[in-house]
Amino acid sequence: MNWIELGRINDFRDFSYRHWSNGIILGYLIYFSVEDGITIKDAVSLKTIYNNPGYAGSIMNYYVFNNQLFFCADNRLFQFDFELNKLNPICETEESQIGMLSMNIAVGGTYSRRPRINKYEIIRINGCKPFYKWENKDAPIHESNDDIVIFENTFEGSLKGVLIEKSEKLWSLPLIGFSIPRFYKSLSENLFLFMQSFDTSHPVDKRYELWGINKQTGEILYKSSGDHFNTYIFVEKFKKLVGIRGQRYLSVDPMTGEILRNHKIDDLGEGLNSLWANIGRQSVSGDYINFTVSREPLIGRFNIKSEKLEEFIEIDIDKTKVDPRMPLETPIVHQGFLYVRDNSGVMHILKNTMPV
Repeated sequence: MNWIELGRINDFRDFSYRHWSNGIILGYLIYFSVEDGITIKDAVSLKTIYNNPGYAGSIMNYYVFNNQLFFCADNRLFQFDFELNKLNPICETEESQIGMLSMNIAVGGTYSRRPRINKYEIIRINGCKPFYKWENKDAPIHESNDDIVIFENTFEGSLKGVLIEKSEKLWSLPLIGFSIPRFYKSLSENLFLFMQSFDTSHPVDKRYELWGINKQTGEILYKSSGDHFNTYIFVEKFKKLVGIRGQRYLSVDPMTGEILRNHKIDDLGEGLNSLWANIGRQSVSGDYINFTVSREPLIGRFNIKSEKLEEFIEIDIDKTKVDPRMPLETPIVHQGFLYVRDNSGVMHILKNTMPV
């Protein structure tokens, strides 16, 4: 395959970098900068669709739910109107910041070290009414359709399910080890996955353990050895978890925890015997895992069907500005285009000239 760089954005600042793919799938590149505030560009033409410098310096995030775009700026929540190209305010909190947990629920929070403050509230977006408050280090990570919110508390080492409307704790499970960010995935109305992390006294190939639990009851449905893998990507097309780490490809049945494949990748090429495809450094598109390589400006493309490494794509970076330890961030491939930001803040956009 041949990839050519069509363009680049030289000041791509995005505080929600884990969600680039959400904007790209909508057809937009969304980012924030200190000088320009919010910028939305067409992902292919790079034409600016919207710019609002009024929020320059704000703490910003964006979210995509049901193909709708939302922005959080400090303590205010907006929905973006694509027809009128404007932000419509829909909710705010009395706390210092706001974020979204789902299409229906927002979370307000005020926290600081000195003075020590931990204040949070859950807000029903329709009507913007707070209905659940707490003052500890519980962090909400998932809401189910039954109004059960799953919280993590890394300081006390617990995962818990709470029936919000009744302020009733339904269950609590231990969080083992220090794993930030920890792997979480909701698979169905009942099944929730998370990764346990053991300390270095455990062998490297038994360092992690994947747990499947019932969201309603906290019942442990299975415990599966995660080998030396601490994260996965769920691929809807194949109905399985996949990942690359070191020179190994692993796939897992998420319903049972059964390891389906533990495959050594042999064809890396001279000088590329150690891949780095860890948290935030790999993504899936179609039949491919796209991953970055430690200390190299390269994107690897691993075919899930054939279980073979098919190509490396070299990115033209400014080596005087990029940290060489991990030059590239998460690569996103969508509809024949490759988007990858280097760690100096440049977003590179490439096109596959020989699509499959």
